[in-house]
Amino acid sequence: MSLRLRREPLPIALTDQAPSVAVPVRSLPQHLNRPQCPWILPPRSFPHRSDQTVSVKEEFLDDTDPFNSTNFPEPTRPPLYTFREDIPLINQIAGVHRLLKAPQKPDDCALQLSHNGSYLDLESTLAEQRDELEGFQEEGGGRGKKHSIILRTQLSVRVHACIEKLYNSTGRELRRALFSLKQIFQ
Repeated sequence: MSLRLRREPLPIALTDQAPSVAVPVRSLPQHLNRPQCPWILPPRSFPHRSDQTVSVKEEFLDDTDPFNSTNFPEPTRPPLYTFREDIPLINQIAGVHRLLKAPQKPDDCALQLSHNGSYLDLESTLAEQRDELEGFQEEGGGRGKKHSIILRTQLSVRVHACIEKLYNSTGRELRRALFSLKQIFQ
């Protein structure tokens, strides 16, 4: 006696967690019907600002060598990144780092506003830092250029790199480092 299996197509549903992956409905547990993780955003177009998210241009500054003074924000056409206003920035900075493919270590990164040069507190949410974001949404420079958030190395890491370079340098290299430091402070 031969047993014949009949293949029936499974009903397919799209989940909020992975909008491009089809998952059989039968294998979808009840607790996955709604996203439990607040950092997973449902698929939609990127608004500039909604009730819980803020989309901004993101750039990075390669300041891993504090004595290199020719740093400009990269890339020249900054991509948009959507921040959640209710999640601390420390939990979102890895996504920014991955998007930009920045040379800094993710643990050494800080976020700086391009319009006023102030740093955002990574332990706080964007909603808690509304006063720092004052004037950020307006057009910058009068040329229609939008402001961006710059991913860069934390100030304390840059200071330690300067100190280490000065301690470990001698002769001509030390003179160059001191001259560069003088240029930074002028």
